[in-house]
Amino acid sequence: MRRRALQAECNDCARLGDVTVTSTKRFSSLFQSSPLRHSPFRLFYFGSIGTALGYTMQATVAAWLMATLTPSPLMVALVQLPDLAIAVEPLPDDGPVLIQLEFRIDPEHREAFLRAIHASEPTRRRNGAISWRVFRDLGEEGRFVERFIIASWAEFVRLRTRMTMADRKLQERVEQFQRPGVPIRISRLIGVQQ
Repeated sequence: MRRRALQAECNDCARLGDVTVTSTKRFSSLFQSSPLRHSPFRLFYFGSIGTALGYTMQATVAAWLMATLTPSPLMVALVQLPDLAIAVEPLPDDGPVLIQLEFRIDPEHREAFLRAIHASEPTRRRNGAISWRVFRDLGEEGRFVERFIIASWAEFVRLRTRMTMADRKLQERVEQFQRPGVPIRISRLIGVQQ
């Protein structure tokens, strides 16, 4: 009896082995007829998938961190699309886009503010500004305007994802000189053609 049980078990194993061999041959024949049979193509293909997944995860996490970790209205305004009602959505090639930030600075903080804001110029240019400048209001003491121009609407939208933690710290340093109780005024304007 024990012998019959062993023989039946061996027959089951043999059948399972036949199924496994058949499945392996079937899978192998599918693999042989595809471009994945070439090692360089497999490396490229799976590397591309990994890169796409990594980029998507990085962009998602970066946007989430920028929007949730900063208490700064300036950073949120620069990182997210404007919370304005846009009458006509610009096309990607529309532009240029003018960004203007108005600061109110007390006289005792003027020099430190100017050093801090000029330290942010390389960041603005790296993130797409083709022109950058700080202006002093001749009619109102302590009013400074930072202006920079982005070449197109698409470039402005991409600007939001380029900011790093170091960039954020630079902007917070500039903001700390803003007169208490006075919000930083941010304007976004787009060029108009005839």
